[in-house]
Amino acid sequence: MPGRPAVVTCDQRGLSRSTLTTTPADQDVTVFSQGAALLLAALGDEPAFVLGNSGGALTALDLAVRHSEQVRALIVHESPAAELLPDREQRRAAFRDVHDTYRAHGVGAAMGKFIATQRCAPGPSGHGRYRGCPEGESKEAKGDLRSAKEKGKDALKN
Repeated sequence: MPGRPAVVTCDQRGLSRSTLTTTPADQDVTVFSQGAALLLAALGDEPAFVLGNSGGALTALDLAVRHSEQVRALIVHESPAAELLPDREQRRAAFRDVHDTYRAHGVGAAMGKFIATQRCAPGPSGHGRYRGCPEGESKEAKGDLRSAKEKGKDALKN
C-alpha cells in the first residue's frame, strides 16, 4: 500500500513468539531497546511512531532516551514504573518474589504470583483496592485468582 505507514511489532527476546537462541539469563531493558533500535535501523532511516505497552513501555522509553533520532512520537501505555510510586518498596519486594519464583519454579508459578500481586495493588487514585484483594474480595475475583494459582501449580508439576 504505497503512501501508508508500515506497522511492525516485535516481542522482547525469549517472550511470546520470540525464540531465545542462547541460554536463558536475566535481561536488562537496554538489551531490549537496543534490539528495537537495530530493527528500526534495518527498516529504514525515518523516525518511527513507537507504542509500548506494559514491559514494552519501559523498552519504548529507553529507546526514546538512547536513540531519540529514531523516535518521531512515543505512546507509553501501562508502564510498570513502580519506582515512581509511593509504595515502591512493597512493589520492589513483590517483583523480587515473582522473579525468585520464576527462577526456582518457572513461568507458570511466577505468572500466578504476578497476577495475584497485581490484583492487590492500590487503586488508580491511590486508595481503595482492585477486586481480588483479601479484604472484601468478590467470588468472581476469588475464582480468577484461584485459577491463576492453579495454573502455576500445574506448571510446577510439568
